[in-house]
Amino acid sequence: MGHGTALTEYQRGRIDVLAGENLGYLDTAKKIEKYKTAVCNYLTRSKRAASTAKIGTPTILSEHAKLALMNCAKEPGMTARKVVAHTGVRASVRTVQRVLQDHPEINWEKPKVRPALIKLVIDLCFKWADKMWNTSEAFWPKALFTDEKQFTLDGPDSISNYWRDKRLPPSIFSERARGGGGLMV
Repeated sequence: MGHGTALTEYQRGRIDVLAGENLGYLDTAKKIEKYKTAVCNYLTRSKRAASTAKIGTPTILSEHAKLALMNCAKEPGMTARKVVAHTGVRASVRTVQRVLQDHPEINWEKPKVRPALIKLVIDLCFKWADKMWNTSEAFWPKALFTDEKQFTLDGPDSISNYWRDKRLPPSIFSERARGGGGLMV
């Protein structure tokens, strides 16, 4: 299908004036001697361009909710899923991730790694264990034991990334050499 000639600047101005007089598309087209479709397309496109409304779904998070997310995400070991559960914000995990990623002061990064436990720290742990082994029998009835609890002595488990406030120093976790300093009780 062929296209007619483009509207001139004069014709566009006349359409704007006649549209302000509440004339229909057909009456306006007759006055400027163009097709009704050309007038309709021009007015529709100019209205769409003048509109300041955002396209897409509106945001569901207020600025107050976003601030609560930021403050919660700064705590150590917080993931987006934990932030949603902790703050009670009615938003998806992906929405929270997007809000945190867009914030200039928060960054999702891997923790800094420091060397594994040194010999001195390991020796101190063994000294403490020997001391506890040789305590009096009056101590042990007061001790609380759990069934098969694993403790990690050289850092938290299962944290590969975390939300870090760029204004604060990064968290440092020690790495495990050959399994590291775990303890099963």
